[in-house]
Amino acid sequence: MRERREDIPLLVDHFVDKYAVSLAVPPPQIPAQTLTLLTHYEWPGNVRELQNCIYSAMTVCEGSSIEPDALPERIRKGIAGAARESATAGPSPLAQVVTHATEQAEKEAIQEAIAKTNGNREKAAELLGIGRTTLYRKLKQYGLE
Repeated sequence: MRERREDIPLLVDHFVDKYAVSLAVPPPQIPAQTLTLLTHYEWPGNVRELQNCIYSAMTVCEGSSIEPDALPERIRKGIAGAARESATAGPSPLAQVVTHATEQAEKEAIQEAIAKTNGNREKAAELLGIGRTTLYRKLKQYGLE
């Protein structure tokens, strides 16, 4: 995962959808600061550690989003200096650029998938390789409803 950090947001969405179903709760939002911490963490336990982290955060989070305080301390404190800065001072300028670019790419991909499926959101979600609930959440997040 260290070599493919760009996959972390996709994995986070996948695990959020998976555990929302098994826990019978609506999928929580993942704020940019939380996603920055998750992206900068080294993940010595690889995908399984991320999966366990998301499950744990979903069981302890209050409200409709996974805030940084729902993450384990080792992730909030961060092994990497960038994660430590993100936890105390907000996202770095580079992290903000990455977050913005990711959001723009997601928005464009969603719009394209919905156009290709003639507005069929279920088929658009399949085309994008994400869960229906993730698609609905992102439509709302980006004001594409």
